[in-house]
Parts: sequence; C-alpha cells; structure tokens
Amino acid sequence: MVTIAFSGVGLNAMAEEGTRNLIVPSSSTLSTLDSVVASNSVDMTIIRSSNEGLYRDSVDGIILSLASEDVVSEDGLTHTFTIRDDACWSNGEKITAYDFEYAWKRLANPDTGAEYAEMLLTACIKNAEEVTTGEMDVDELGCYALDESTFVVECSQYLPYFADLLIMPCFYPENQEFVEAQGDQYGMTADKVLYSGVFMVTEWEMGSDTVVLSKNPYIYDSSLSNLDTLTYQTITETSTGVMAYESGQLDVLQLTGDYLDQYADSDEIHYVNNATLYYLQPNLSNEYFANENFRLALAHALDRDSICSDILKNGSVGAGYIVVSNFAANDEGVDFRDVANATYQEYDTELALSYWETALEELGTDSASVTLLYDDADEIPTIVQFMQASLQETLPGLTIELQAQPTTKARRELMAAGDYDIALTRWGSDYNDPSTFMDLFKTGNSFNYGGYSNETYDTLVTDASGKDIMDTDTRFQEYIEAEALILNEAGIIPVWEVGRAYLIREGVHVDFTVDSGYMYQYASMD
Repeated sequence: MVTIAFSGVGLNAMAEEGTRNLIVPSSSTLSTLDSVVASNSVDMTIIRSSNEGLYRDSVDGIILSLASEDVVSEDGLTHTFTIRDDACWSNGEKITAYDFEYAWKRLANPDTGAEYAEMLLTACIKNAEEVTTGEMDVDELGCYALDESTFVVECSQYLPYFADLLIMPCFYPENQEFVEAQGDQYGMTADKVLYSGVFMVTEWEMGSDTVVLSKNPYIYDSSLSNLDTLTYQTITETSTGVMAYESGQLDVLQLTGDYLDQYADSDEIHYVNNATLYYLQPNLSNEYFANENFRLALAHALDRDSICSDILKNGSVGAGYIVVSNFAANDEGVDFRDVANATYQEYDTELALSYWETALEELGTDSASVTLLYDDADEIPTIVQFMQASLQETLPGLTIELQAQPTTKARRELMAAGDYDIALTRWGSDYNDPSTFMDLFKTGNSFNYGGYSNETYDTLVTDASGKDIMDTDTRFQEYIEAEALILNEAGIIPVWEVGRAYLIREGVHVDFTVDSGYMYQYASMD
C-alpha cells in the first residue's frame, strides 16, 4: 500500500466554538449502510468511515483494528483472531467473535444476494465456493467463533495479501440480534445500523444528499481522529462543488475539467493516483458485440489520450491495459506494468476501419445502432459525448445512442440484468494485487456483467491466485498472458486510469491510500 498524506483551517471548524466539522463531497447519494450487501464506492466509503474490521488501513500500512492478535498456523491456512477487549458497538455493547461469524456467513448465504460474496473465494475461505453456490450449508463456511473473543478462519490456501482483503466492508462484523430485529429495514436509515468505527451515522434518510457522521463514543481509540463530525455532501457538478468550497461549505473537493486550469497554481491543489480503471464493458449477448471484429473496431477507434488531456486534465492517463500502474509490484519491487511492458488496443483509425468493415461483412449489414449506458455525473457526460462523436466519425454506419442513469446503482442494476448494449463502468482496487482487477472477468464472476468467458483466461487467473500463489514471477506471467488474451479479443475496452486532483483547505489533514482511496475517518483539523 502506498499512502500520500496531505495537509491543507477549514472554515467549518469555526462553525461552533471548540468543534471540528469536516465536510467532504460524495459523487452520489448513499443507498445502504449494510456492509454485507454494499457494492458501490459511495456506500463503501461511508461504511468504511463508520465501521472497522479485523484490520484497517493506516499511514503505516494494513494494521490490526478490532482484532488485537492474528495468530497464523505454521502452514499458513488457519488464522486465530483475538477480538479486542475494548471493541464495542455504538450502543456500548461488546463486539464479539460471533458478530464476525454471523456477518461472514450472511455474506456467503446465497439468499442474501451479496455481490461481494465473491470475495470469500478471493480470500480462499474454506468451502466458500460450495457455500456461496448453495451446494453446502452456510455453517460449513471456514470461519467460526470459539468463544466471544476468539474468531477462527480456515483457508484453503495461503494468501500473501490476506490482511489487505479484510479491510473491505464485506468482512466487517454485524450483530445478529440487531440485524434480524430490523428485518428488511436494516441499513436503510441511520438508526437501523450499529457502528463499529471511529464515527457513527447520525443523520441520513434514503435519497438525502447529506450524510452526517458523529464521533462514536465507544470507539476503542478516540485519538484516531480529532474531528467531531464528518459530513458527506452529494456533489454531482464540479461547479456546485467549487461554489461550496469557495464559500466555506466544503473542505475537500475533487476538481475536474477546466477548473483544473483555474486552480493549477493554488497551494491547496494535490494530485493522487487512485488505482481505479474506467472501461467499456460490452454485453457479449448483444448481436453486434458478440462479434469480435465489431468490438475490436471500437477498441482501436477510441482516442483515450484526448479524453485525458482535453477533458479530464487531472493526471488521468489512457489505459491500454487492465492492471493499473504504480500499484502491484513483484518481489524485487518492479511494478506490474513494467514487468508486462505491454499495452493493447492502441488508437489506430485505419486498423479500426479494417476491423469495422470485416465486422459489417460478417454481420451481413452496412450499419449498426447500439446504446451506451453511463452515469450522469461529473465529466462522464462530456466523455461519452466525445466517444459518440469520434466513434461515429471513424466508423461509418455506426450510430451510438446515449443512455444516462442518475446513479451508479441504477446503471449497475441494468448491467446486472443484462439490459444494456455497452456501458462505461469502473473498478477501484479492493486490495494491492493484480487479482483485484483480473478476477473480475472470470466466467461467472458477479461483476462480469458482459458475460466474457474464456477457458484459458479462467485457468490462467485461477492458477495465478491458486497453485502458483507463492511464485510471484510465475503468477505475474499468468496475469500478463490473461490480460493479453482478453484485450486482444476486446472482451472489455479499457479507457483510462484515474488520476484525481483535490482541493484541500489549509489546516485539513487527510491521508490517501492508492489502493483504497481517502481515509476521511482518520482525518484531522487544526
């Protein structure tokens, strides 16, 4: 994990004498506080700010949190966690090992329908595949509480990045009695959740643009943040955010587009590598996108560099790859992208036209109309309009209709139902390893909305995180081969690797990690 610490007195700190109130932006409204079912970045960011797991992020890397000890067996397959004596829920009740057992088994239960159940397989939890597919009872999942203080996790194989996985919200604890008492309202309002983190959500209703978090009086270490409140404010337009920042109603703001030029010389601007990839995901059940030459035509007609230099202007770079740069390194410290030394789907209009003509001939048509699904937020509408115009100009006979969705959740629901042609989507790393990106496109993965399926790809990626897990050189080569395979078939079309520019008010101190983003729950103000 790479951490960047920024110091930027927020005007909000003076809102009430003696209080420190940090207001930060959210790209869309919160949809759930249920850590087991949460799947989009906004939900998970706010859940991270109000909950802790066995491990947590810190400026020093991944460290123990609600666990005081993690004893690993000699073969690396069994973890015995001791839950802290002072770990308490926001109502003052003790957090126990049974809370972790319940949450993990609820995650695994097919009836829950949790998209992140796949992470149990990624973490190599014993029997995870059989349990999540309903072949085994949830009680067969390889985790259990010996007593209130002892949580045992059994793995099918050793994972060098196991602790990195456990900072994810899907692995947080949940209190069974409380969850079941709330029924289908669990996670739907601020008072329908118990919190285990530095903060607890005290003001929020479904659809609200504002989420207010207050200091949790029962957090095991109150010094983790000196803030009294942390407020997430939905900001969908940068112009709105700039006005809020300039008027003192926002302490942090992500800049996009022309505003980057406006603040280029400001002492309050900071640039962050975010380990996030935007890509086009074609629905391979669509009559056009089932044709490989059709997909390759669009992939090579896409001017990624212009999107980054003319629209984004925030340090983002065009991506002809899946695993982002400055992210995962081998045993010698060499970045994965440098080991791979390859990019794919280069911008080449002549090559694109050649693929296009072949595709039309194979399809028996001289034209094609498809719909591009996207989130109506920030710079995305401008980007998809650019894509629409440039792709239609390069590929005669192509018509692209644009279909905006007001939230990420709405767009992903359409993708999950297969009700789309091609979509602009994104993935931010969950942990610091190539598998966080490469596992997405295995056959049957819950996030493989486009239905890409290649037996060789599956074998390479499975071996890299399975039998070859201890051999970094071998597993990197397997990921490199798998990446080349899917991109040469245009199973997905990478567009850009996210760079982000932030205004951070003087006196505000925020830590960012490349693999999990901002850590507002540990922020402080002068």
